[in-house]
Amino acid sequence: MDWQTSLKTQWQLSTDRFLKAIEDVTPEEAAARPQDLTPITWQVGHTAYYDNILLRRAGLTAEMPASYEELFPIGTDGRGALPSLDEVREFFRESSRRIAALLDDPEALARPTEGTANYSTLGEGVMYVLRHRR
Repeated sequence: MDWQTSLKTQWQLSTDRFLKAIEDVTPEEAAARPQDLTPITWQVGHTAYYDNILLRRAGLTAEMPASYEELFPIGTDGRGALPSLDEVREFFRESSRRIAALLDDPEALARPTEGTANYSTLGEGVMYVLRHRR
């Protein structure tokens, strides 16, 4: 298996496992803060937010609700009015789908990224984001 096929496989596994882990979460569980931890809804939104930031860093369009820019970056903790788990789950699905669609394109994976020292191409960024999803 070549690295590109492996990357695509790992991306799909990560997406599927993430969605499986939250499929039976109730709205109450999604908003809960046990031991003052961030809510599940925040975790899902934060993960999808950084999937979109990866696209932006590669110079691609990544639409997201304006409130997500304030709710989900590093330094936030899920306090305040969060969207529903269903809404952020769909945002995660769409973000994952958009990245998956690029994984068959070597030119897309080679796109340079800006704004981070953690990776320098979209392909490297996908590997970075996979670690972030763990």
